[in-house]
Amino acid sequence: PQVAGGEPELTALLNVSITGRVQPLLSNPKGLSSGIDPLTAELVQAIPGSEVEVITGHAGLSVADPVSGRYTLEISALADEVFTVELDFTGAEGTESLRASAIYHDAPIVLSLEVDHVASPAMSLTPTVEPPVNVRVENAGGVTQLAWNVSPDSDVTGYNVYARPDAEPKFTLLG
Repeated sequence: PQVAGGEPELTALLNVSITGRVQPLLSNPKGLSSGIDPLTAELVQAIPGSEVEVITGHAGLSVADPVSGRYTLEISALADEVFTVELDFTGAEGTESLRASAIYHDAPIVLSLEVDHVASPAMSLTPTVEPPVNVRVENAGGVTQLAWNVSPDSDVTGYNVYARPDAEPKFTLLG
């Protein structure tokens, strides 16, 4: 579709907003990337219709009229940096949103995002490994205990549990 003046009409928008000191790189199904290249720390903007903004404490990437298919979002950060990813897809049916939080360790975190303009929902996050299930919190004599059923994924070899007091900015590895 065209609007007055010959400019193409925007039919969909994928928006990635990350709170935290991060360096994101989004790759589309065609293998093109936009964001901060983790090897060179240089800005790349190869995805058509993409815009990238990285400032202290926040990063934003948007793609106008994203192609359908699997996107990967690779996130690098400072050690023990806590960050939150918000994903929005706006299409003919309205806006859908997803949110995820993580703690950066010593290797990039990779999220897999499926975008399909005609599906409902139009986007979904696919975990790289199956998470534990039936996670529960129990209070035993003033001590908080966590329990869960282990992941059925054979690639999971253990779990790291982090905590922080309300007044502290950083999480600490408990074990």
